[in-house]
Amino acid sequence: MNNVVHRRLTALLVLISFFLAFVVPRPVSAGGEPPLVLGETGFVNIVALHDGVAVRINDERVGVTPLAVHEVQAGRHLIQVSHPDQHKWLEKDFKAEIDVTVGDTVVVQVRFVQSYTINSMPYGATVTAAGEVIGRTPFYIQVEEMTTRPVVVSKHGFMDSTIVVGADDVKYFDIRLKSRLLSSADVPPNAFSMKKKSRSNTPLLATLGLSLAAGGLALYFRTRADNRYDRYLATGKPQKLSRFYNDAKRLDRFAAASFAVFQVSFGISFVLFLKRAKQN
Repeated sequence: MNNVVHRRLTALLVLISFFLAFVVPRPVSAGGEPPLVLGETGFVNIVALHDGVAVRINDERVGVTPLAVHEVQAGRHLIQVSHPDQHKWLEKDFKAEIDVTVGDTVVVQVRFVQSYTINSMPYGATVTAAGEVIGRTPFYIQVEEMTTRPVVVSKHGFMDSTIVVGADDVKYFDIRLKSRLLSSADVPPNAFSMKKKSRSNTPLLATLGLSLAAGGLALYFRTRADNRYDRYLATGKPQKLSRFYNDAKRLDRFAAASFAVFQVSFGISFVLFLKRAKQN
């Protein structure tokens, strides 16, 4: 009888053990992952130049910088650190993938990429870095923290300007290029002859302009004089006869003088034109 009871108790304990092992779920962490098991974890240490920025590991916020030794499961992890200037849409968060081995500590050096603006007067200057053209002003350039990048801003006819991006807190560079004198190598071979020809045309153009102006004045005064003379003939008022007549004579003299200037200047223009035609 005792043996039967003992066998039945033993069988009952075995059934209860199987039930606890396979039916009752194992405890999990808040994120749904199995809890860390000693001997299967490593550590991450986040080092940044900026304090108080959010740190995420595999899209889960784990704290802010500086983040001392943080325990994680061994394997690959995505590290994301928020940029301190979140209001600037050009600035991007720091992201890096790391592999953590069991019992090891991985130190992540956070270096954010900073954006800089290079503008110039005049616009459209060439921006060169390490001998390579990287753009034209206005230009946006990104440089990693704690690094510098020499940049040359150049434009034909102006002196080159060299700046160092990332050397200080300056984020906007407004470069005013200085004009340089043209050397003999920059001047086209026919520049002096063209300049000489343009100067030789000056007297001809001046006399032609004078001719046109004098001709226009002669026509204007002649029309006014005729109008006054017509009013002189048409008026029946003795007090206005003398005034209209004197106005007509005065305007007629102005018209004659303007016409004389027109004739002289036109003659000079014609002579200069013939002389210019023979030179060509």
